[in-house]
Amino acid sequence: MSETAVPHLAPCLAGFPAAVLHLSAGGRVIDSNGQLERELRKAVIGERFAEIIDTESCGEKWNRVLAAASSTGAAASTCELVLADGDVILEPKSFSVLWDADLSIVWLIEHPSDHRMETVRQQVTEVNSELANAQRDLVRERARLAQALADTERSNRALDEFAHAISHDLKAPLRSVANYARWIEEDLGAQLTGEPRAHMELLRTQVERMRAMISGVLEYARSGRVRLPAEVVNTNAIVEEVIALLDPPESVTIEAAPNLPTLVAEAAPLRQVLLNLIGNAIKHSQRPDPHVWVSAQDTGTAYDFSVRDDGPGIPARVQDKIWMLFHTLRPRATQDGGEDGTGVGLAIVRQLVERQGGKAWVESQEGKGSTFHFLWPKQTGSQKGDGAAVTGKALDV
Repeated sequence: MSETAVPHLAPCLAGFPAAVLHLSAGGRVIDSNGQLERELRKAVIGERFAEIIDTESCGEKWNRVLAAASSTGAAASTCELVLADGDVILEPKSFSVLWDADLSIVWLIEHPSDHRMETVRQQVTEVNSELANAQRDLVRERARLAQALADTERSNRALDEFAHAISHDLKAPLRSVANYARWIEEDLGAQLTGEPRAHMELLRTQVERMRAMISGVLEYARSGRVRLPAEVVNTNAIVEEVIALLDPPESVTIEAAPNLPTLVAEAAPLRQVLLNLIGNAIKHSQRPDPHVWVSAQDTGTAYDFSVRDDGPGIPARVQDKIWMLFHTLRPRATQDGGEDGTGVGLAIVRQLVERQGGKAWVESQEGKGSTFHFLWPKQTGSQKGDGAAVTGKALDV
């Protein structure tokens, strides 16, 4: 900057933190406060301002500013101009253009930059960049999950086909064994007595048990794999359905507490869990007049359902094992007909409950009954249902 240029400017503008230029009517720089010279590292006085800006991006805009003053006599205007330092394009700058009475340009004053705004602008740019990266990652993750879901569905279909084939192949020889046993009994007729007849009956029992175990494996493999639409479920109504399915004898009492919730959930798995737990409570009661209580407590994020019985209880040493596939408390030899339990029911209960994001456990003491709990996570608010004590008539489980 020329040492004689600054005194022509008002003292306040000479110390202004941004560029201040005095231009002639033709747009030539008459005076400067030195800020633009420091940025460009060259003298600008005597230069045409049109040669300082980037003409490709804003040359026409600058010409319109000059033309507007000539045609309308505007006293002031504001425009954003891109400056150039040789081949280097600088940051755009916003200028206020002030005119004097004879329409010659008096001042070209740059709006000073606010460092705080620059910091905010930089932060916004960084956030936008991070959001863009996150969006790209999300798109890729969605594509990966969609592919994983498609692979899982294909695997499930293949598993179903495999399970059906294995089930058929395993049950075929069992059917043959059962047929051979029946033919032997028919051929021998009255000659089959005593221990041989008992052995033949045991053979049929074991064949039926093996068939039930194969069916149990299929049921366990399928349990919880298919997700159903959520619906409004009244738990008291579910308990009534379960009682109707079990059809217990009149000596059995099943009592549903009055605070069983109405919730939004998949009805089928909840019905299956209650069916298995209530059925087990009756089946293993070893009492002439079993009593089963069904209740629920609101834990805030889930419902703690419980099925309590007055049966013989479960020894502490086996309480973890009862959830295992094919584990039963009673010896196989004491079970008649193979229908007293395959050890699949509680394994299915745990799998269905955990599929919903809950958990299942048991509290029991020998001789003091058992209480089976399962947590069923909430999906919406609930309403209270109507409880009732219900007795049945006949039980065949």
